[in-house]
Amino acid sequence: ETCFGRFDRGLSASSVLFRKPIKLVDREIISFRMQSKRGLALALAFVFFCGTVLAAKAQRISLRGNDKSNINAPNPKSLGARGMLGGSFEGSVWEFISHSKDHTIFASLIRETGLIERYSLTEAKLTVLAPTDSALTNNAWLQKNRQDKDKLKQLIFLHTVDDYKWSGASLKQLSEAADDVETLLPSGHLSFAVLPSPDEYTFAIIKARTISAPKQYITLDVDQETACGRSNVVSCNGLLHLPYGLDDEDMNAKKFGGSIWSFVASNPDYSIFKSIIEQAGLVPMLSNSNFKLTLLVPTNAALLKNSYYLKHKDNQDAMRKLAFLHTIDDPQLAGEPMCEVGEPLEMIQHVATLLNGARLEIYKDHSHNLHATTMYVFPHGVMLAMDKERYCSNGVVFEAGGVLSVPHEDSRLSAPQHFEGSMWEYISQQPKLSIFASLIQEAGLVDVYSSPAVKYTLLAPTNFALEDDARLAAIRGDKEKIKQLVLLHTVSDSRFSGQPLSVFGPFDTDTENVETLLPGVYLDAYINFGGKVEFNTDMDKPSRVIRTWKESDAFCSNGNVVEAWEMLDLPDSPKLGVQLGGFDGNAYEFIAQDKRFTTFAALIREAGLVDVLTNTAKRFTVVVPNDALIKNNKWLQTNRGNKNKIRQLVMQHIISDAHYGGKALISFYPVERTTTVDTLLSKVDVEAERAGHVDFSTPGTNNVVTAQVNTDNFVSNGNVVEGNGILDLPPGLGGVHDELLQ
Repeated sequence: ETCFGRFDRGLSASSVLFRKPIKLVDREIISFRMQSKRGLALALAFVFFCGTVLAAKAQRISLRGNDKSNINAPNPKSLGARGMLGGSFEGSVWEFISHSKDHTIFASLIRETGLIERYSLTEAKLTVLAPTDSALTNNAWLQKNRQDKDKLKQLIFLHTVDDYKWSGASLKQLSEAADDVETLLPSGHLSFAVLPSPDEYTFAIIKARTISAPKQYITLDVDQETACGRSNVVSCNGLLHLPYGLDDEDMNAKKFGGSIWSFVASNPDYSIFKSIIEQAGLVPMLSNSNFKLTLLVPTNAALLKNSYYLKHKDNQDAMRKLAFLHTIDDPQLAGEPMCEVGEPLEMIQHVATLLNGARLEIYKDHSHNLHATTMYVFPHGVMLAMDKERYCSNGVVFEAGGVLSVPHEDSRLSAPQHFEGSMWEYISQQPKLSIFASLIQEAGLVDVYSSPAVKYTLLAPTNFALEDDARLAAIRGDKEKIKQLVLLHTVSDSRFSGQPLSVFGPFDTDTENVETLLPGVYLDAYINFGGKVEFNTDMDKPSRVIRTWKESDAFCSNGNVVEAWEMLDLPDSPKLGVQLGGFDGNAYEFIAQDKRFTTFAALIREAGLVDVLTNTAKRFTVVVPNDALIKNNKWLQTNRGNKNKIRQLVMQHIISDAHYGGKALISFYPVERTTTVDTLLSKVDVEAERAGHVDFSTPGTNNVVTAQVNTDNFVSNGNVVEGNGILDLPPGLGGVHDELLQ
């Protein structure tokens, strides 16, 4: 009795799997007394045999369901641990779906469209999002299109992921959103969203939607995910929406019975742009059915915030340009849906407009929103409302969330070119860079960008970018700030300086952190998905991004000039501030009046070199040690009465080199470069290996004097910089080095 009681409890537990109690054998049949181990073994074997037979029968019935066509279909060898979705299945996707009681409608769609063979291929590697019967039973779209085999085939293909990354893969691997996932439907790309798990027992919620379609998500039941050979089947609770342009229902809802002009004129939100069209004389063209156009219509709210419109609204020619710019007259795109523009994301489409020579670029961002910008000007891009796309008798109308920038003649970017001259010569000859050229002059940096020994990349904002910039207006007249601004736009990083912009990585790689001539300040740089190079100041707070075409290089003899559509943000306080000094006098007068340099001024007089440093026909860079460093120098105390030695010492601190004399210290960059330059006495080696510092040393000696970049003090005959020590005399002239050797 004890043994039988235990068996009874085991039978009751096992019967739960079959949803109702299964009477395997009447207790009276085996109501004999168990008198031996052999009798007990025989009884248990009999009961186990009966249970196995009935369980197998129940499994076949549950899998077959009510689909009579499946009676002779091959039986599944394994359908997960519980006989339901989840786990693995030894067979094709079609074998699994055709035996699943949860997907009988989806199986019938595959059968009706003649796709059984395609989904029976065991070597195929797919991920099928299979809508359940409960999702399809009362679906209005399916009821309406049930007899349209082409539409049904598109729907099935849309639910079949055929992506190099996710085909056949478990969607449980998704840890973050995935965009631009390809399917068997060529124009059908999906976006997956990952939501946090609601509790500790449930996997994260994964939703999917069709890109270029209404933002309508379906939920994927990844807990009920089944591997079928190399493929994978995931249940979902709804139907994905076909992309725009494939669903007649979408098209019909967006159709307008009249012309583009009739649609614009009938919408009160477009009344301002309606008047602009009338001013431009475009009414006949936008009413003519012989034309096929696409019109981007800014709303009244967008126009009332736009500075160009507010400034030029009474100028008929300006309004004509505005209307023509917003009218796409491109043979490939005009009058066509834009659902596939910008797919995949790194692709952009350049389209012609009615404005002569002006083109737009159309692209999608990472959220698959559609954007349009005017090429060759700072991209005050506008977002196009795809849900407000309207198909008229002579084209398409898009509502634009802003106003496109009308290109200025001086804002057009040039194709890559080679210029036989320095960066300064190039900039000074470009009318569209005249404002930035004036900033370089104001900062006293003409010599820097004229030097043949440098190799920089200069991001030069165009006049269009600078003329109305409040940030520039706020610092105009502040020479120190202007110098900081120009140096910030100069890439001095040895990896990229003077190189084509294409050396920067694409948007899906790590952002480059590049050094500028503003000491301690770096830029983040990368090529975005639209093919443009983006730079922004590397700061803790958000900063302005500037963009330029990666093909806009102008290669000069000492670097690369690229035209930028915007001005960078200056840091609040640069790590190494620019201490720009300007003095109305010569080098000697500056040194003599500065209390830091009293001792060195006396040495100049003692050496009889006052006339040299007051001569404005020459240009020098004087490296001057301050009093604290020079006053107690033992070598100087020993040789103070020796005029010849003192004269040699002062002359070694005066750089008279034809290329570098009188120039800013930053002209010695880029890094990892040692330059030997002439002094009035001999030569010095100059190294710029440390950010923000320039090191001077006499060849053959070990004493190094360091000056900080951007501590220049420009005078009428050159530049005076403060050094942190005294340069040694060349070997053989009796300097400190010679005394140490002795």
